Amino acid sequence: MKRTPRILAAMTVVLTLNLALAAGEKNQDAGRIKNITLGLSAGNQSIRDDVFRQLYDQKGLSFRGELSIALPVGIRNFDAWLSFNTFSSKGKSSDFNEDLGFRMTTISAGLRFLYKISRFCPFIGAGVDFVSFKETYEEDFVISSLKGSTTGLHLQGGVYVDILSNLSLKGHLKLNIAKTSEFTEEVDLGGFEFGLGVAYSFNLIR
Repeated sequence: MKRTPRILAAMTVVLTLNLALAAGEKNQDAGRIKNITLGLSAGNQSIRDDVFRQLYDQKGLSFRGELSIALPVGIRNFDAWLSFNTFSSKGKSSDFNEDLGFRMTTISAGLRFLYKISRFCPFIGAGVDFVSFKETYEEDFVISSLKGSTTGLHLQGGVYVDILSNLSLKGHLKLNIAKTSEFTEEVDLGGFEFGLGVAYSFNLIR
């Protein structure tokens, strides 16, 4: 009977240590970057080319869907990033004031470095872009459209802000670097892209 208090005391100590370790693991996992992130965003995009800026609106709407996968390098501070972005703008020809339409689709792939600080997770990254574009004209024009494709590079930065354990708000700024010679002269399709959106993150593999 004398051993009973000692046994109970030992069991209490062991249970307390287990609860403390479990709480620590939970807090550590909450502070880690998750394996998979899916995101949707919308924003503004600009084209740097001077002729384009004369014919079209200074900025146009862009929409992006993206996927990122944390790299298995021991710490989840690096990820592989893939996105699909569409951009469109309307304008007028300089000679006859005819309607013009421009649409550009960009598939981007790159690497990012992320650093989680409490609810915030800023990131920077770089990669390559695969760009396809199409310019459309009025029906009575000599040709109905002109299209082409090119490749480019990009730099980006931004931040995720957690609002739930798996849901975040995201803001990004991306510098696109791309040129094409599909038109009568070289056109600079590069410029800045700014967007706001939401992201859903989860662990596929712990």
